[in-house]
Amino acid sequence: MGETLVTELFGDTALRRQTRLRSEEEFQPRRTVAALVAAAVVTALCGAAAVEIVARRHGLHAVPPELTEALTARLRATPWTDPSVALTGWGLLLAGVALLAHAAWPARVPLEPMRGADPAVSVALTRGALARSVENAAYAVPGVTGARARIGRRIDLTVTTGYRNPGNLADLVRRSVAHRLAEIDPVRERQVDVTVGWRR
Repeated sequence: MGETLVTELFGDTALRRQTRLRSEEEFQPRRTVAALVAAAVVTALCGAAAVEIVARRHGLHAVPPELTEALTARLRATPWTDPSVALTGWGLLLAGVALLAHAAWPARVPLEPMRGADPAVSVALTRGALARSVENAAYAVPGVTGARARIGRRIDLTVTTGYRNPGNLADLVRRSVAHRLAEIDPVRERQVDVTVGWRR
């Protein structure tokens, strides 16, 4: 019996882990704009070079010869010490560093993936929906007349009450929010900070 229980526990943990990883992968933000811009620039440059090479092999010119000759003469006449060379080099270097930083920097996740029992199903909430759910949990506590939640690295919840001496209202709100989050079961766990203010 004990062996079966351990097996069931490990199986449930593995299933929940698989579900969490699938949800994170499903709703992971994509660097679509940067990828499309970089691909378009590279494709255009390589395509233009390929067209010119093929045209030259057939005795034609895809780009007017006057333009290429003028550009070639300008490049040959420009010394390495020219400021334009340094500016161009630094510009390309900064552009490359910016692309690398953009790819490595974690993107803002637009959706909050939820855990679940079925790895074939991925569920997520918007941050606004998660904030409203947290606020509704705060409203469920007697004495709370207003609630405002902000979702970030942590959950900052500001509640107002008509009680001049709120006592342990902050703890009650924190427990209510923790219970609601346990029901929703988001993948990312956050600390809940509750601030209580008085309002007539």
